[in-house]
Amino acid sequence: MFRDGTEKSVQDIVTLLKETDPDDVPKFVAKDLHKLPLVAFDHVEVTRLLKDLTLLKQSQAEMQHQLEVSNNTIISTSRISIIAQCNFCK
Repeated sequence: MFRDGTEKSVQDIVTLLKETDPDDVPKFVAKDLHKLPLVAFDHVEVTRLLKDLTLLKQSQAEMQHQLEVSNNTIISTSRISIIAQCNFCK
């Protein structure tokens, strides 16, 4: 069975990509991001965006909790210090 040259190339590329381990496929990056074309919203990977947003919210909640714990510690320490000073003055 003979294939057209263009069709053969496309089929060979598809076969190569299907049979190759994804870890063996090179990853290409841009040296200068400003040279890349703008990405339209319909090309954004929404699943990844939502995952990143969820991680960001979790991180923000953790920082908020740590801030509250720190504030409570400072308030408690201040109160203990004031009580100690009052007891010392007696």
